[in-house]
Amino acid sequence: IKEKYTDWTEFLIRDLTGSRTAPANLLEELQDSQNPFQYWIVSVIENVGGRLRLRYVGLEDTESYDQWLFYLDYRLRPVGWCQENKYRMDPPS
Repeated sequence: IKEKYTDWTEFLIRDLTGSRTAPANLLEELQDSQNPFQYWIVSVIENVGGRLRLRYVGLEDTESYDQWLFYLDYRLRPVGWCQENKYRMDPPS
């Protein structure tokens, strides 16, 4: 990318104008760290430079299970991905 763009101001204005970060309360499906075939819904609580603070839906009253993941983490999927790919949705244990 460094060789492709010599004028970073132009790049930022042209290519990133209108871009948005993941908003708070965005829902995603998160792969379980112990069982790769199991997913559950998480809500984005905070976005800090692409690092997402995630909270499991159903555990909104506690921060103890919150996780921080980068927005490109392979374990994050858009809502509906599990149904399309026939993966199980199970609450975290």
